[in-house]
Amino acid sequence: MVITLNHWEAGNGYARIYVNGLPTTAKVFLENGRRGIKITAADLTADDVELAIKEAFNLPDLTWVALEALAKQSSARKPAAKPNFVPPAVSKPWTAADAEALDANAMTHPIPEPVMLMVDHREPDEMKEKLAAIKNLHIEEAALEIGDYVITDKLIIERKTVTDFVTSLTEDSKRLFKQTDAMSQSGVPSVLILEGDIYAQRRTELPSITGTLSYLAVIQRIAIVPTLSLHHSAYMIAKLVRHRVFGLGYDLGLRGAAPVNNYAGAAQFFIEGLPGVSALTAKRLLAHFGSARAVAGATEEELRAVWGIGPNRARDIIRALTVPFDKT
Repeated sequence: MVITLNHWEAGNGYARIYVNGLPTTAKVFLENGRRGIKITAADLTADDVELAIKEAFNLPDLTWVALEALAKQSSARKPAAKPNFVPPAVSKPWTAADAEALDANAMTHPIPEPVMLMVDHREPDEMKEKLAAIKNLHIEEAALEIGDYVITDKLIIERKTVTDFVTSLTEDSKRLFKQTDAMSQSGVPSVLILEGDIYAQRRTELPSITGTLSYLAVIQRIAIVPTLSLHHSAYMIAKLVRHRVFGLGYDLGLRGAAPVNNYAGAAQFFIEGLPGVSALTAKRLLAHFGSARAVAGATEEELRAVWGIGPNRARDIIRALTVPFDKT
């Protein structure tokens, strides 16, 4: 498949270049960062993407100027979309067969250190074998009172196939609610893995399914995670463990990207990050004080001289600018 570049730009100047034609179904895009071009590709390495682009466009090196020019040329050659054009639907949904290709040991952010996962002895041997094969995930079988998979004091996971979910919902003992009640009252973050398509059966009425899922999510505060198969569930458990114990593997920014090569816009972006400061108030502050540095150095009384900044907002701004940073 031919590799193409598509240029996308937001109203604030932030831009991306999307790369199409690579052997992946995930989005691949480039960003112009402070330390050079940043490549984002879920299941390809940055080196693979860089090499593919160089070969496709005969480039000795990747520079943002050259890539942006190529991407804009490609976008300009595209025919205009027809009025009321509706993109075609995805040809087929994800299936259990697709999930078989997932490998927990090849996750972008795998489990970095050993973690002990308690597994209920009644869970299928196939599941135990799949979990035992995941690097740094050590399993121990036990007769668990709550949940099917447990990290002590950190995470409780209950796994139910669609058949088991419906049976536990419709039987006289209402086993499902006894199990979820115990999870909800444990004080530990809890997840229900629902394996299979709950809407592909008619043993239970649609309002009953909808009401049950709503009750579990909103009243009992149990996260409901759908999976396609047992193999997909094993992969999901590895991902849940990773996120619960070690986090994402990277820090999320509290805000969107600041304008690039637009220092006036960056100054406004900075001031808008202060508590209670809207875009309009940020402009008023910058116009009054002359620079972002001057705004940051202003006293509470000086801030209150700006229209729209009352005593509470001025106090909050000073606190945000002077509060000690917690490194933990």
